[in-house]
Amino acid sequence: MAYDPTKSKWGPRLGTYGETRTSRRVLVYGDSGVGKTTFAAGAPAPVFIDADYGENAATRGLPYMSLDRADPFGRLRGFLLDALASRDVWDEGGPLASVATIVIDSWTKVNELLMWQIATEGTGAKGASDLTIERLPISGYGILLSRQVNIMTLLKELSLKRNLNIVVTALPAIEGDAEERMTKAKPGEVDLGFQFKELNGIPNMVGQYKSRIGAEFDEIYYLEAVETMPGRVTRRMHTQRHGIWIAKTRSALAPVVADPTWSKLFPATN
Repeated sequence: MAYDPTKSKWGPRLGTYGETRTSRRVLVYGDSGVGKTTFAAGAPAPVFIDADYGENAATRGLPYMSLDRADPFGRLRGFLLDALASRDVWDEGGPLASVATIVIDSWTKVNELLMWQIATEGTGAKGASDLTIERLPISGYGILLSRQVNIMTLLKELSLKRNLNIVVTALPAIEGDAEERMTKAKPGEVDLGFQFKELNGIPNMVGQYKSRIGAEFDEIYYLEAVETMPGRVTRRMHTQRHGIWIAKTRSALAPVVADPTWSKLFPATN
């Protein structure tokens, strides 16, 4: 029997990698003030999901959606679902109809808001400003992971199905794999009981999700500011591992890009 595409169950689900997607999923992390937001603002037609409550000079005139303690997960999820369906402000003629890039600034702050929401759900503590969220119960971390995955899945679908660029910023963090000392401390030394066998510089995020972050993005960049001479600071974008700091690229970029901009890294997308 000859193949009939109109009756095929799997035909509509088949595709070819690289066939339609020209968008990029980029994670940029580095210290506060190093230029992450400025870099993101140079992406094509961006809209910012602002979780940092701040206005950067580079973002003036650009649209944003505020994300605060009023149901951050529901608001962010709803915004992304409407983007995926081209509803409301995303619909033809709406203020975001021509957006080509979604920026989450920053993922570190989004994580804090998600933790705060989980910590206050069902406690009657909504609106509390002094709630400690540094440690959640085990069940809370499971909910956090579920919501992190939910948001990132929507971002991936927006990249694949709507061909939107995704840019996520984050602060840096250092983690180490510890191993117990095999020998006792020498006289005069303080025996800590363990030592670090490996240190890793990673984007700052909470919970188990950080172990899978590398699979969610095409590009992961570490951005730093280096004083090359008195009074002159050069920003360096590392697209491959730099010391302890993780980074990767699928775009055949140089290992280090000085004073990076979106147009310098991806000239064909502007």
